[in-house]
Amino acid sequence: MSSVLIVNEISTEREEMTRALEGVVTDGTGAAAASLGRPLAGKTGTTDDFTDAWFIGYTPDLVVGVWVGFDAKKSLGERNSSRRILTRQLECESSQ
Repeated sequence: MSSVLIVNEISTEREEMTRALEGVVTDGTGAAAASLGRPLAGKTGTTDDFTDAWFIGYTPDLVVGVWVGFDAKKSLGERNSSRRILTRQLECESSQ
């Protein structure tokens, strides 16, 4: 009985985490990725000094991680968050 309960708890926690990360894409900082038109969950991030930005995400059959930055510590530009960078990149991709 206890092993069934543990499996159910893990499944529920996984579903809750996926829903939260889907919200990042549908309503949050990863909203630009929704233009891909596929089920997607993920998380964006930016360092406090705007020197690095990233997106880590997954679909039912793919996991992706994207980092944007310079080898040497250098600003990406004032207020250049992962949201702005992701939006610009996806706009460029869709226009090609």
